[in-house]
Amino acid sequence: MKRREFLKVGGMGTTAFATSFYIPSVFQERRIRIGLIGAGWYGMVIAKAALKAGGVEFIAVCDVDAEHLKNSVDELEKLQGTRPKSFKNYQDLLDMKELEVVFIGTIPHWHALQFIAACSKGLDIYCEKPLAYDIREVWPWPVQQTGPAILCRSDFNAARVRHFRRQRNSLMAERSEPYTR
Repeated sequence: MKRREFLKVGGMGTTAFATSFYIPSVFQERRIRIGLIGAGWYGMVIAKAALKAGGVEFIAVCDVDAEHLKNSVDELEKLQGTRPKSFKNYQDLLDMKELEVVFIGTIPHWHALQFIAACSKGLDIYCEKPLAYDIREVWPWPVQQTGPAILCRSDFNAARVRHFRRQRNSLMAERSEPYTR
Protein backbone atom coordinates (compact mmCIF):
# COMPACT_ATOMS: atom_id res chain seq x y z
CA MET A 1 0.00 0.00 0.00
CA LYS A 2 1.34 3.41 -0.95
CA ARG A 3 1.62 6.18 1.60
CA ARG A 4 -1.11 8.32 -0.03
CA GLU A 5 -3.56 5.43 -0.11
CA PHE A 6 -2.75 4.60 3.51
CA LEU A 7 -3.42 8.19 4.60
CA LYS A 8 -6.64 8.34 2.58
CA VAL A 9 -8.00 5.08 4.00
CA GLY A 10 -6.80 5.97 7.49
CA GLY A 11 -8.47 9.41 7.28
CA MET A 12 -11.77 7.88 6.14
CA GLY A 13 -11.63 5.32 8.95
CA THR A 14 -10.92 8.01 11.55
CA THR A 15 -13.77 10.15 10.23
CA ALA A 16 -16.19 7.21 10.32
CA PHE A 17 -15.11 6.34 13.85
CA ALA A 18 -15.38 9.93 15.13
CA THR A 19 -18.83 10.52 13.64
CA SER A 20 -20.20 7.41 15.30
CA PHE A 21 -19.96 9.09 18.72
CA TYR A 22 -22.89 10.82 20.36
CA ILE A 23 -22.76 14.57 19.80
CA PRO A 24 -24.08 16.39 22.87
CA SER A 25 -27.03 18.73 22.58
CA VAL A 26 -24.74 21.71 23.24
CA PHE A 27 -23.71 21.55 19.59
CA GLN A 28 -27.25 21.32 18.28
CA GLU A 29 -29.11 24.46 17.24
CA ARG A 30 -30.24 26.34 20.32
CA ARG A 31 -33.82 27.55 20.25
CA ILE A 32 -35.15 30.66 21.93
CA ARG A 33 -37.87 29.66 24.41
CA ILE A 34 -41.02 31.74 24.00
CA GLY A 35 -44.22 32.14 25.96
CA LEU A 36 -47.34 33.28 24.11
CA ILE A 37 -49.89 35.39 25.97
CA GLY A 38 -53.12 35.56 23.99
CA ALA A 39 -53.62 32.53 21.77
CA GLY A 40 -56.53 33.64 19.63
CA TRP A 41 -56.30 34.34 15.92
CA TYR A 42 -53.67 37.06 16.16
CA GLY A 43 -51.56 35.30 18.76
CA MET A 44 -51.31 32.29 16.47
CA VAL A 45 -50.44 34.50 13.49
CA ILE A 46 -47.37 35.85 15.27
CA ALA A 47 -46.51 32.40 16.67
CA LYS A 48 -46.57 30.83 13.20
CA ALA A 49 -44.45 33.67 11.79
CA ALA A 50 -41.84 33.10 14.51
CA LEU A 51 -41.79 29.35 13.85
CA LYS A 52 -41.41 30.04 10.14
CA ALA A 53 -38.41 32.28 10.89
CA GLY A 54 -36.91 29.34 12.82
CA GLY A 55 -34.72 29.01 15.88
CA VAL A 56 -37.60 29.28 18.36
CA GLU A 57 -39.73 27.00 20.50
CA PHE A 58 -43.00 27.87 22.24
CA ILE A 59 -42.77 26.40 25.71
CA ALA A 60 -45.91 27.99 27.17
CA VAL A 61 -49.23 29.42 26.01
CA CYS A 62 -51.72 31.47 27.97
CA ASP A 63 -55.30 32.39 27.13
CA VAL A 64 -58.42 33.00 29.19
CA ASP A 65 -60.57 31.29 26.56
CA ALA A 66 -60.30 27.51 27.15
CA GLU A 67 -61.11 26.68 23.51
CA HIS A 68 -58.46 29.05 22.10
CA LEU A 69 -55.96 27.66 24.59
CA LYS A 70 -56.59 24.01 23.71
CA ASN A 71 -56.64 24.64 19.95
CA SER A 72 -53.46 26.71 19.96
CA VAL A 73 -51.53 24.26 22.15
CA ASP A 74 -52.59 21.40 19.85
CA GLU A 75 -51.59 23.37 16.74
CA LEU A 76 -48.23 24.43 18.17
CA GLU A 77 -47.51 20.83 19.12
CA LYS A 78 -48.12 19.79 15.50
CA LEU A 79 -45.96 22.61 14.14
CA GLN A 80 -42.95 22.26 16.44
CA GLY A 81 -43.13 18.67 17.70
CA THR A 82 -43.27 19.49 21.41
CA ARG A 83 -46.31 20.40 23.47
CA PRO A 84 -46.18 23.76 25.24
CA LYS A 85 -47.54 24.12 28.77
CA SER A 86 -50.90 25.85 29.01
CA PHE A 87 -51.94 28.56 31.45
CA LYS A 88 -55.10 30.57 32.13
CA ASN A 89 -53.25 33.34 33.98
CA TYR A 90 -50.40 35.20 32.28
CA GLN A 91 -48.61 35.77 35.60
CA ASP A 92 -48.22 32.00 36.01
CA LEU A 93 -46.66 31.83 32.53
CA LEU A 94 -44.26 34.66 33.39
CA ASP A 95 -43.07 32.74 36.47
CA MET A 96 -41.51 29.99 34.33
CA LYS A 97 -37.74 30.02 34.92
CA GLU A 98 -36.79 28.75 31.44
CA LEU A 99 -38.75 31.48 29.62
CA GLU A 100 -36.66 33.91 27.53
CA VAL A 101 -39.12 35.88 25.41
CA VAL A 102 -42.80 36.75 25.69
CA PHE A 103 -45.12 37.38 22.77
CA ILE A 104 -48.15 39.47 23.70
CA GLY A 105 -51.04 38.90 21.31
CA THR A 106 -53.97 39.75 23.56
CA ILE A 107 -56.61 42.39 23.00
CA PRO A 108 -55.04 45.88 23.12
CA HIS A 109 -56.35 47.09 26.46
CA TRP A 110 -54.37 44.31 28.21
CA HIS A 111 -51.03 45.02 26.52
CA ALA A 112 -49.70 47.54 29.05
CA LEU A 113 -50.27 45.36 32.13
CA GLN A 114 -48.72 42.30 30.51
CA PHE A 115 -45.85 44.38 29.15
CA ILE A 116 -45.02 45.83 32.57
CA ALA A 117 -45.24 42.37 34.20
CA ALA A 118 -42.87 40.89 31.58
CA CYS A 119 -40.44 43.81 32.00
CA SER A 120 -40.36 43.29 35.74
CA LYS A 121 -39.28 39.68 35.07
CA GLY A 122 -36.46 40.88 32.79
CA LEU A 123 -37.89 39.16 29.70
CA ASP A 124 -37.55 40.26 26.10
CA ILE A 125 -40.93 41.16 24.62
CA TYR A 126 -42.71 41.15 21.29
CA CYS A 127 -45.98 43.04 21.63
CA GLU A 128 -48.59 43.69 19.01
CA LYS A 129 -49.57 47.31 18.52
CA PRO A 130 -50.60 49.38 20.37
CA LEU A 131 -48.43 48.97 23.43
CA ALA A 132 -50.83 51.26 25.29
CA TYR A 133 -53.64 53.69 24.58
CA ASP A 134 -52.12 56.32 26.83
CA ILE A 135 -48.55 56.94 28.04
CA ARG A 136 -49.79 56.82 31.64
CA GLU A 137 -50.59 53.11 31.18
CA VAL A 138 -46.93 52.23 30.70
CA TRP A 139 -45.40 55.05 32.73
CA PRO A 140 -44.41 52.69 35.60
CA TRP A 141 -42.27 50.65 33.19
CA PRO A 142 -38.99 52.63 33.38
CA VAL A 143 -39.13 52.56 37.19
CA GLN A 144 -39.71 48.80 37.28
CA GLN A 145 -36.99 47.91 34.76
CA THR A 146 -34.16 46.80 37.02
CA GLY A 147 -32.82 43.76 35.18
CA PRO A 148 -30.71 43.37 32.04
CA ALA A 149 -31.41 45.32 28.87
CA ILE A 150 -34.74 44.31 27.42
CA LEU A 151 -35.39 43.93 23.71
CA CYS A 152 -38.91 45.12 22.96
CA ARG A 153 -40.69 45.35 19.66
CA SER A 154 -44.19 46.57 19.01
CA ASP A 155 -44.90 45.66 15.44
CA PHE A 156 -47.23 46.09 12.53
CA ASN A 157 -48.19 43.28 10.17
CA ALA A 158 -45.76 43.95 7.29
CA ALA A 159 -42.54 41.94 6.90
CA ARG A 160 -43.01 40.05 10.18
CA VAL A 161 -40.86 36.99 9.35
CA ARG A 162 -37.90 39.17 8.37
CA HIS A 163 -38.19 41.07 11.69
CA PHE A 164 -38.38 37.82 13.68
CA ARG A 165 -35.22 36.56 12.00
CA ARG A 166 -33.40 39.80 12.77
CA GLN A 167 -34.52 39.73 16.42
CA ARG A 168 -33.68 36.03 16.79
CA ASN A 169 -30.18 36.66 15.41
CA SER A 170 -29.74 39.59 17.80
CA LEU A 171 -30.76 37.45 20.79
CA MET A 172 -28.52 34.58 19.69
CA ALA A 173 -25.54 36.93 19.40
CA GLU A 174 -26.11 38.18 22.95
CA ARG A 175 -26.70 34.73 24.43
CA SER A 176 -24.26 32.13 23.21
CA GLU A 177 -25.22 29.91 26.16
CA PRO A 178 -28.70 28.87 27.28
CA TYR A 179 -30.42 31.73 29.06
CA THR A 180 -30.93 31.56 32.80
CA ARG A 181 -32.41 34.16 35.09
